Amino acid sequence: KKDIKFHKNVIIYGAGESGILTHNALTQNTQNKIRVLGYIDNDNKKVGKQINGIDVFSRRILTEEFILKNNISEIIFSINKDISPKKLRILVERLVDYPVEVKIVPP
Repeated sequence: KKDIKFHKNVIIYGAGESGILTHNALTQNTQNKIRVLGYIDNDNKKVGKQINGIDVFSRRILTEEFILKNNISEIIFSINKDISPKKLRILVERLVDYPVEVKIVPP
């Protein structure tokens, strides 16, 4: 549990198969010091549940206040191929003004 203060807090946007694979890839390498604080998903059946012990939130929680309060440095979009590039762009553009880095995992 040493060096805990160097970890990076991330949120994974997408609680589907792709998001879970992203989570596993991020947390397998313990040198990464990455802490996944939660998933965001538009599927109300998933919101409020847990995947691998990690909470699934609605995208409504993604406010600047939430990002600052939880010291989130990265939001990783990991959405299955069923989202159109246009819709993805809209989601990403909403976050542009926030103090957070946005990454997109290719499908």
